[in-house]
Amino acid sequence: MWDYSELSAEARKLGGPDALRAAYVQLGRRLGQRRAFILGALAVGVPVAGWKVLMDYRDRRALAASQATVVTSEAAPTTGEAVVAEAEAVLTTVDVAPVVDEPESEPAAETSPSATAAQSTPAAGGHFSA
Repeated sequence: MWDYSELSAEARKLGGPDALRAAYVQLGRRLGQRRAFILGALAVGVPVAGWKVLMDYRDRRALAASQATVVTSEAAPTTGEAVVAEAEAVLTTVDVAPVVDEPESEPAAETSPSATAAQSTPAAGGHFSA
């Protein structure tokens, strides 16, 4: 709510009611211009800053992926050399160890079907125990 005495004192300082109204219109324009500038800066600045952050993130991921590939490829010869050294150690051990011929096992004597049946069934009145 406007206090009429303050409003009339302000109008008198500015040169009358028309001058007071023009001062408020000009003040509104300045505030509007400031708001428009701030909103324009945000409307342009936020997407540009977001694009820059996104590109930096993408570049960092690409760099990290290329470094991981380089590290893996540098580690591969070491791993390959270790495998070759281990294979040579196994070959040396095999060359030193004597080979023993084992005799072939002779076929077991054929058992009659009745003997096999007698072993699998319990005797009369007896209990089968395993």
